[in-house]
Amino acid sequence: MSLEESGEWYGEDVKLAEKVKGIHTVISGHTHTRLDEPIIVNGTPVVQTGAYGKFVGKLSLTYTEGNVRFSDYSLIPVDDRILGDALINRLIEEQKEVVIKTILEPLKIKYDEPLVEAGFSLVCDEQGDIKNSNLGPLVADAIHSYVNNHSESGTDVSMVAVGVIRDMIVPGFQTAPDIFNIMSMGQGNDNIPGYPLARVYVTGRELKSILEILQVAYKSTPGYYCYYSGLKVDFDPEKGMLRKINEIDIISPGGDVKEVNFSKKEKELYSITANSYMLEFVSIIKKMSFGLINVVPKDASGSPITNMKTAVIDINENLAGIQEGKEWLALVEYLTFMNDTNGNGIPDIDRKYESAIQTFFSVNSR
Repeated sequence: MSLEESGEWYGEDVKLAEKVKGIHTVISGHTHTRLDEPIIVNGTPVVQTGAYGKFVGKLSLTYTEGNVRFSDYSLIPVDDRILGDALINRLIEEQKEVVIKTILEPLKIKYDEPLVEAGFSLVCDEQGDIKNSNLGPLVADAIHSYVNNHSESGTDVSMVAVGVIRDMIVPGFQTAPDIFNIMSMGQGNDNIPGYPLARVYVTGRELKSILEILQVAYKSTPGYYCYYSGLKVDFDPEKGMLRKINEIDIISPGGDVKEVNFSKKEKELYSITANSYMLEFVSIIKKMSFGLINVVPKDASGSPITNMKTAVIDINENLAGIQEGKEWLALVEYLTFMNDTNGNGIPDIDRKYESAIQTFFSVNSR
């Protein structure tokens, strides 16, 4: 469920209440929408409590002579005014020790010690101004830096979607759990939480098609909106579908710029890195474009990838097996490599991320 710019609510739950008679209440979820008051759709209240257990919803319905009527709805904050259960607290502390021993200690990361300091907020709100998020571009840059620092093949482009960014950074010191909360989704094959980073190769024409589709897909599903690192795109919003992008430049970590060739005959491949879950987008471009275009994810040699597990990046090629990279670990490394600007011994998040860094530039705005 999301709010349009016009102020109208839309989503599957709203459609359900519109189309199906006899539903007394829709208790919504997944979209992290906090509703302080119910949305009434054709007489049916739609409610949702937000995300991360910050509120419990209280809904009252009255049953009278076979009729159900909505009476009241409120959100109850879950905060320190509610005492924690002693048994649950003990189980949490025990699990914390498991996390320290099995995940953080091998990575030489302390649980409670500050890793970085933020002098400003970094936000990526799926229900907010996603185009001007300052956190999304930071995550994309972190992935780009991480893969190019640790993988011999590196990557041309890195990308991350709004839907996999799960928290914000508030001013102050940030610990490992704070950073993990931002990119906490998924599980790989190494018992370390987080989807593994994967890499696919596409032609210049396919890269253009992917960017064209993703610039449209988010309008129906905001979680599909993507942030990029390693490229700059010039586009004309006045042009028709799949014809908006005029130019794509690949920007290397060293700052070198290379223009992408969109010709059908051009076979040069460009690498794209994202988490393995998100790269499934590439495989369904044909469906998302209603059959207009087809993108075939490839490996470095140009052979089609049929199993995304084979695209997982080995982040330490000197060790046996596949050492999976994770978005949250990329973010930890990127942040801890930043300069300590106030002299307290803790790195500070670069002020260049105080405002949103854009990669798409409208030719009409020049």
